Amino acid sequence: LVFQVELFGGEFYRASGQFKTTAAMRDLARGGFSTGHKLYGYRSVPTVQDAKKKLARYEIVPEEAAVVRRVFEMADTGLGDLKIAHVLNNDKVPGPRATWSKETIRTMLRSETYKGVLVHGKTKSITRGGNTQVRVHLPEKEWIVTLVPDMKIVEPELWDRVQARKARTKARYMRAPNGTLLGKPESGLMTARCLLTRFLRC
Repeated sequence: LVFQVELFGGEFYRASGQFKTTAAMRDLARGGFSTGHKLYGYRSVPTVQDAKKKLARYEIVPEEAAVVRRVFEMADTGLGDLKIAHVLNNDKVPGPRATWSKETIRTMLRSETYKGVLVHGKTKSITRGGNTQVRVHLPEKEWIVTLVPDMKIVEPELWDRVQARKARTKARYMRAPNGTLLGKPESGLMTARCLLTRFLRC
């Protein structure tokens, strides 16, 4: 019985601590403060009014911001994620990791932060099966969305065009009659050649 009480107490303490941490992060996000999340193109700078330096805001890193704009501009012309990564690697452009990958480019192009919108709480960590921590997606109504004009690196119109181009590309993935994915265009928008290939495929 004592062991069960101690176990319950430990679980309650962990859950309480996790709740307090989550609540604190949500409060920071609402205020447009840094939550500790590292994002290419920005650095966290302690606020002047915070004597204990517990609060920090994101500040644009000019050199990295120029790369971000270049990535969005290339995507806007129709280059796919992998091709953009190849261009940056060939030009030896420093990135968030040792080399640029299509996953890094895809994540960058999806981030609303670059158009001046800070979104927090799309996912959360929950405990399953005892001590197993898993991430789950939350409904959009639970997200914390904060406008942060000082963090804007790309114009919202450019960001929206890139999302629209990617959505059109995704809608045109080639599939067999049974639904099997046969292939997909690497560029941001399928060309006429891709469309002809779609009809000629046996």
